[in-house]
Amino acid sequence: MTRNRRGLPAPGYIVAAVLVVTVFAAATLPAARAGARDLADRYSGGAATDLIDRIDNKFHFPWESPNVQWQVSNAAAQSLDEAKIDALQADLAGRGTKALLIVRNGEIVREWYAPESGVNRKLTIAGATKGVVAAIALQLAINDGLIGIDDPAWHYIPQWEHDAVRSQITIRHLMTHSSGIENVLWGRGKELNAWEQKFSDDGEARFLMAIEEAPLGFAPGSSYNYSSVGYYALSYALATAMLDAEDTNVQSLLNNRIMEPLEIPRVAWAMSYGTLYEVNGLELNAAAGGGRYTARALAKVGQLMLNEGRWNDKQLIPAELVKEMTSYGGSPQTRVMADTEPASGLGWQTNYDGFFPSLPRDAFLTTGANHELLLVIPSLDMVVVRQGTPLTTPSTYPTVDYWLEFDRYVFSPLMAAVSHVALSDTGN
Repeated sequence: MTRNRRGLPAPGYIVAAVLVVTVFAAATLPAARAGARDLADRYSGGAATDLIDRIDNKFHFPWESPNVQWQVSNAAAQSLDEAKIDALQADLAGRGTKALLIVRNGEIVREWYAPESGVNRKLTIAGATKGVVAAIALQLAINDGLIGIDDPAWHYIPQWEHDAVRSQITIRHLMTHSSGIENVLWGRGKELNAWEQKFSDDGEARFLMAIEEAPLGFAPGSSYNYSSVGYYALSYALATAMLDAEDTNVQSLLNNRIMEPLEIPRVAWAMSYGTLYEVNGLELNAAAGGGRYTARALAKVGQLMLNEGRWNDKQLIPAELVKEMTSYGGSPQTRVMADTEPASGLGWQTNYDGFFPSLPRDAFLTTGANHELLLVIPSLDMVVVRQGTPLTTPSTYPTVDYWLEFDRYVFSPLMAAVSHVALSDTGN
């Protein structure tokens, strides 16, 4: 049964009531509108929240302050070339960008939104959900002793225990796309077969389909192939591990342990397509995609990763786990995609081998199919968010061109704006 975020059924009358409140609140006070936004997000899923977004875009509210607070500076004050940042912004604005945010030394130095977007609008982050949801939730669960990165996945997915091949899959394999579980290539010029179409159409069925029906393309641990389907199996394993924990689902865990300490309110982020699924007595959140974040909220998560899990005077995630999450995760270097992708960390991509020639080797990132981006560069104390539609049309994901378009249109001009002094310690 599909349920809302509190585990309660979401009958039509609740949805209708929320939409009525939403329309009224959108024409009144910002605080009332924020309340309606929160109700929609909590109780009726993504559709009502999308309606609020559309209303806010129709009626502009210039007096509304940002939901997520940041210190604000400027490019020149943080050793960036203002003119080159202007040029980067202008080029990205012409390439389907809806939100661009650059943070340097803990302060926003550039923040730009397309007319249809805005500082409080949540935008989809697609596959970048793996880094900011799945990876962080897993590290918290590891820290709590609920699961281990090299545990056999069948400890949490009992259907795999007696399967000669799937019993060899570990949690690390799922995280690093080396489990062998094949992917579903949505909207990428490939006609879906019956299995893939069902997986695409039925969000609730995906978890068990990933476990019981998904074909394997290679032996676990023997190769690499990006697989969102494998992350549905990971979501199931996490839910099993958390069954008797204080937080019994990923959304609750992230909200209580990460987002509230970061002062990111519920109206500034959403996950799992606005839905909590109940399957086999488990509270399941999709962690492969379905995330929607404001640019400021996404940047704060990136800053937490840059800070190695520390926020103010509190260590939210142990530093050693953050380093493991954002470093090369051990997936085979012989990749199905013929070395056309950056090396995988645990839910993040890494630049440890210089795949992105413009970036320092310590950079790491999490990305979505439409060139959604959260980039972290520790050696430059920099966080970058880009949200929108593909940088080129059509999007060439997941070919090498998709990745190199990041380097061509974002990373290279960004690095050109960094002073030579600042780059001297990065190896570039």
